[in-house]
Amino acid sequence: MRDAAAACIGELFQTRDESTNACGFTSRAMATGEMDMKRFIMICTAMMALMSAFFTTPAAASIVTLNETFTITGFSAGAPLSTLTGSLSLSFDNSTDAIDTTGTALTISVPGLSLAGTTTQFAYNHASDRLHLGAYSVGNFVTNAGTNYIDIEIGNVSTTPLFLNAQYSQVGAAANFSSTTGTLTPVVAIAGQPIPALGPWSLVALSTLLALLGLRRR
Repeated sequence: MRDAAAACIGELFQTRDESTNACGFTSRAMATGEMDMKRFIMICTAMMALMSAFFTTPAAASIVTLNETFTITGFSAGAPLSTLTGSLSLSFDNSTDAIDTTGTALTISVPGLSLAGTTTQFAYNHASDRLHLGAYSVGNFVTNAGTNYIDIEIGNVSTTPLFLNAQYSQVGAAANFSSTTGTLTPVVAIAGQPIPALGPWSLVALSTLLALLGLRRR
């Protein structure tokens, strides 16, 4: 298909006598504009098939943006705070697994909870569409009792984010305090729609089509 299309396009402007070229046109037909619409469509189709065989347009990333306030209750007995309220903000590409431990991608705030010495981190699992995030003071995603940290897990991130569980501790506390009761408000998850890029070969295709139209009118 690719070779036939290439021959058709290549000979379109090269035939100089009454012989028939690879597209089925004679030089007289091309010179006098006697190409019928059926064959005009055929040459356009052949040209596009040739370009499709050689070139592809990379898919755009799909970006999920979360801007949430949360309320978490039902922590285990002895928790310094029985209710946590706060906010988080994060954007990432959900087309594959993602992780960041640098503290630059995620913003999280929990008034009343000490997060001194912590670094924000997140990890996204594409297969389960789950997001693990928080602020940790001892290593990556380490939840040691007696250290400052908060750890939250969210499901259905790309559609309707759902609170799954949370855990925290504080310097001087004797345990980790966990909960499976919480809400995310408002739920904001905006999945970006891929937008095809108009590459240079799209412009070549458009220019060639215009040239063929002009040839047919002469």
